[in-house]
Amino acid sequence: MNSQSSRNETAAAAVNGSDSTAAAPRDRKTGGGVPKRLKSRRNQVDRRPVTEEELRALGRDITPDEVLGLRAVTRDYLCKPEDNIYNIDFTRFKIRDLETGTVLFEIAKPPHCASDYGIRLPILRSSPEDQVLYQTERYNEDTFGYEIPIREEGDYILVMKYAEVYFAQSQQKVFDVRLNGHVVVKDLDIFDRVGHSTAHDEIVPFSIKRGKLSVHGEVSTFNGKLTAEFVKGYYDNPKICALYVMKGKLEDVPKLQPHPGLEKREEEEEEEDDGEGGESEKKSASTAPKNPVRSGPRTPNPYATDNSSLMFPILVAFGVFIPTLFCLCRL
Repeated sequence: MNSQSSRNETAAAAVNGSDSTAAAPRDRKTGGGVPKRLKSRRNQVDRRPVTEEELRALGRDITPDEVLGLRAVTRDYLCKPEDNIYNIDFTRFKIRDLETGTVLFEIAKPPHCASDYGIRLPILRSSPEDQVLYQTERYNEDTFGYEIPIREEGDYILVMKYAEVYFAQSQQKVFDVRLNGHVVVKDLDIFDRVGHSTAHDEIVPFSIKRGKLSVHGEVSTFNGKLTAEFVKGYYDNPKICALYVMKGKLEDVPKLQPHPGLEKREEEEEEEDDGEGGESEKKSASTAPKNPVRSGPRTPNPYATDNSSLMFPILVAFGVFIPTLFCLCRL
């Protein structure tokens, strides 16, 4: 009984501050911790707009705190894409319960994205029925590709269709193309090849025989799947408009329509190549004699005869005549 009363007295003294040896109570942070803050925020949400229509009716910029009041996914963006002035790329969005770790909502960007940016552009060199093939595309911010099953051996052609509908100068989109690990197209710059909104086909012949893939002089083991990869480079993202694999030879591939400007440039490049070869031929021709010596007896050299002996008597006559004339004049 006495011990119980003494403990009570000690506790009372500690509370009243009369016991100098009692430990001072620890200072607690105001706010009530995470649960209290979450509860306070939940109460604030109840007082804010909770529908997409109410947020749009505000007639001003919508703040992040107001977005927290939404109870459902919106049907459209609450801001315009051009408002993303910092070019932030949202690849994944997830809502997770902090206490249980349960994922309530999650959305992610697909591994490669579709684009119809050039759907209204007329594509040169393309037939009317193939316009949409070059006006639309698939791209990715990293290397991506497709697997095509091939069960029969033989000679095949891989046709890849491209058109540059966004950039207006070269060195803006450059990438490589690999076929089962073999680089079949190096530093592809579509605009540099054909210009803007112009169809361009990359045609790659290959063969499959006895479980081996042969392409561009390289051979590798073939496991029944052809993998076409579009490799991320230093300039923008790789892309592909359309592709197909056909069995046959190069002459079996449908050709694109002629492009006068492109053909002229190709002819000029061929002329430059021919000019480089022609210059060397001209140099060799210039060093060769213009009138080559024909077969037969050697023609005597007209300059080989020495006529100095014929000039000596004439010089002696002049030497005698001039002094004689001078003496006659003195007389």
